[in-house]
Amino acid sequence: MLSKPREVRGEESRALAAAADGTMVPTVQTFPLDEAAKAHAALENRATTGKVVLIP
Repeated sequence: MLSKPREVRGEESRALAAAADGTMVPTVQTFPLDEAAKAHAALENRATTGKVVLIP
């Protein structure tokens, strides 16, 4: 990828456009803040998909 920066920029532009128009939605898994240890264990065990966010 790094040897073809123009191609990467094209993919980046398409991905950003898809995110902006809602056709591509990131995967987010949330955990309540009081379950931070559970979230950390899930990360360590590779039991998560996408981003992990602690919420109040």
